[in-house]
Amino acid sequence: DPVPPVPVIDVSVLPPATTLVGDPYTYSARLTVATDVALDGSPGAPILWELDTPPAGMTINPSTGLIEWTPSAAGLYNVTAAADDSRGGVATQAYSVEVIELNTPPEISGLPDLALPEDAGFANNLLSLPDYASDNQTPSSQLLYSILQQTNPSVATCFIDQQNNLDCTTQPDQYGSSDVTIQVSDGEFQANDTLTVTVAPVNDPPALEPVGDRAVNETQPLAIQLAASDPENDTLTFGTDAASALPSPP
Repeated sequence: DPVPPVPVIDVSVLPPATTLVGDPYTYSARLTVATDVALDGSPGAPILWELDTPPAGMTINPSTGLIEWTPSAAGLYNVTAAADDSRGGVATQAYSVEVIELNTPPEISGLPDLALPEDAGFANNLLSLPDYASDNQTPSSQLLYSILQQTNPSVATCFIDQQNNLDCTTQPDQYGSSDVTIQVSDGEFQANDTLTVTVAPVNDPPALEPVGDRAVNETQPLAIQLAASDPENDTLTFGTDAASALPSPP
């Protein structure tokens, strides 16, 4: 009796040897035309396509041999496709796919604006910058952070400490706002985000210029011109608590 042909996989079209993380990967495994029919030319036995211990997420269409996959991690993966004719004939094709991960830029967003009172001085650990950054290849705590620009350091000066926290120092008797642009880098690519530091004014006490001692004859009037200044340039009024400030007459 004639022996029915066993399946033979067509290797004239090789599967893709490389792909990228996150990119769709496809390959159509197929048989040679001469071996998927019986000896007399009639249709052969149905072919069942299978994968032997495929990488996670890889599938093969059992009828057509179409392999589909979206790799999620870099590495070298071994693939074995098998064609079974259900009569004991099995053909296999083994190959490897190298998955490459391209470096993508980091991201930083959502930095909240900050509010400080005038004369607050040094304000520590206002923001943990890694909480607002991300990168597909590098943990956010290992990214590089820097201040790209500060629009008004005369109001507040900010810097980044060794723990990647944002610290700021307000300048004496100054209030207003300053835009601070933070840059994050993975060593190749960079991303920026900007926050606003607002220093709110507080009412500082006025300063009275020294009056100095005066000499006056008894019963003669004494006139003293007082002078004072105010950090906020508020309108000042002058007065005295005469009962406590002046001695009682004899």
